[in-house]
Amino acid sequence: MENQYYKYKEKFADKFYVVRNTSLVPDRELHCHDEFEITFIRFGDSNLNVLNNGKLRPLRKNCVVCFHNLDIHMLHRDVPGPCDRCSVHFLPEQVIPYCTKNTDLLYLFFNRLSNPDASNIIQLSEEQGKLFFELFCELEVLRNSTPKEEYGADVAATIILVRILLLLNKIYCDTNKKSGDST
Repeated sequence: MENQYYKYKEKFADKFYVVRNTSLVPDRELHCHDEFEITFIRFGDSNLNVLNNGKLRPLRKNCVVCFHNLDIHMLHRDVPGPCDRCSVHFLPEQVIPYCTKNTDLLYLFFNRLSNPDASNIIQLSEEQGKLFFELFCELEVLRNSTPKEEYGADVAATIILVRILLLLNKIYCDTNKKSGDST
């Protein structure tokens, strides 16, 4: 019998990439991938949702949604409309060397495995959203405009990814502590 997980599997040519899209939310199938994904919703009208592992959750401006490699997911909208979104895809191996005993950069991805009520959506403030977008734009230039063989481009991109994960994990942990979730 075929493993049902593989019917949703999406393959990417690059294991660390960024993409910005200001368009209608595509009519996509449920999918998953080996890469972890961080998707930031800069703006969009109402009625934007994420379907993740059978749960439909609303998304608003300055939301970040984090998917690990086992999440079967898709953006969903009942009525077509524009949405400015930014996504970072990376393999966890990219950041594991930067994790320490006190700083697990992948915590926000894996906390849900032991805590099924935990959400994979992080609501950023306006200021946090602005900082995230600035980091994303730096990363986008390094990954999409700078020649990959340029000295230091790979290290600089990884450093920005680590900064993004530090920011998101801090907000995630602070939010969950306030809501009473043990971290």
